[in-house]
Amino acid sequence: MPRLKPSHVLQIEHWIVVGSMVCFCAFEAASAALGPSQTTKAQATEPSKLTKEQIKRLNEQEIKRVKEFGKELRSEHTDVRRGAAGELSNCSTLHEYCIDDYLVVHGDGYQRGRDPVVDLAADLLLGAVIDPDARVRASAAKGLDRIGDSRVIDPLMTLLRDPDEEVREIAARALGSFRDPRAVEPLIGLLNRTEDCSRACVCYIASSLGELKDQRAVEPLIAALKETDNDQNDEVAESVIRALKEIGDPRAIRPLIALLREMGQQERSEYSINPRHSRGESALWALRGIGSPSIEPLIAALDSPDYIDRESAAVALGEYLDARAFSALLAYRKRLAEINYKGLIMRGESGSETRLIEALDVVGDENMALAFANSGNSKLGVAADLWARKRGLEFKANQVPSPSHYSHWGTRDQ
Repeated sequence: MPRLKPSHVLQIEHWIVVGSMVCFCAFEAASAALGPSQTTKAQATEPSKLTKEQIKRLNEQEIKRVKEFGKELRSEHTDVRRGAAGELSNCSTLHEYCIDDYLVVHGDGYQRGRDPVVDLAADLLLGAVIDPDARVRASAAKGLDRIGDSRVIDPLMTLLRDPDEEVREIAARALGSFRDPRAVEPLIGLLNRTEDCSRACVCYIASSLGELKDQRAVEPLIAALKETDNDQNDEVAESVIRALKEIGDPRAIRPLIALLREMGQQERSEYSINPRHSRGESALWALRGIGSPSIEPLIAALDSPDYIDRESAAVALGEYLDARAFSALLAYRKRLAEINYKGLIMRGESGSETRLIEALDVVGDENMALAFANSGNSKLGVAADLWARKRGLEFKANQVPSPSHYSHWGTRDQ
């Protein structure tokens, strides 16, 4: 005989069924009011799925809701204003109420055009940029960026002088997307005011200036790049270098070439490569992006008195499919290969170690490294050890090479 359920369980099941029926009826009623198709404007993307009357009703509902946000923006309570500004500025709200390219009723048919709500939302956010609360102004700036209306450019430029750091950062990040040259000078002005410009702000300014591609920004960006010389975090430098690459002005070439040596320094000081891109690697990428104007300055750098500068320039030239670069590299490698390293070791001239180490790094083999390791010169011994480690080799102490490769430092005159 089946067990009977307790009365309280039966009551719970009864109310679950009743609640489900109520929800279903409410859903059916809402669907009937809007018609059998999609029920939110964010989902309505085809004229055939909504009638003109449905679109009109949706617009009216949305305008009413946005007006409620407008009333809240005038509240004397800061938290209320913050909430309203946040609702208007966050992505989902803007997609639902403030879409630029949406179906609107036009005469007897449909056309793609401005949502009637976007103008109202823009007006409300434009008023909010002068709110005494910084969080309200920050939300307003975010919303104006997402709306993308050309009316917002002047207010965003004004916000670059806002006393709040976050507001300035949001405005700096937003201005690049409008591609309006009026924003160049205000952005440069903030970049030059180092006391008002955080690291994040410099990154946003550089990104916007790169999008604007205006040559007025080149010298200020080069100056900002020099400020990163003693910076252990390369994020700012990478943003500035990326902007210089986007602008593509030849004035940036020499400062970028000067950064290439950091690749060589990193390679010679580390046995494993740092996963973060160095400024040198970013500069190499930027020079490649600038293209042909970079080739002649790089060829000139092959004659630098500094080994790291020469080798870094050679690495950069190897990135170009250009006859000039190929010929210069060929001549440079040939010059290195002609070094008589055994004779130089035996002569033991002070200062010749630099050229010998350069030859080992570029054209050396295991026998040459063994000769260095057993030369009796400490600098050559360290260089041989580094060369071997980078190739997964290990030389034993006092390991003797074949007689044809044996040379000892300074023995020629003995």
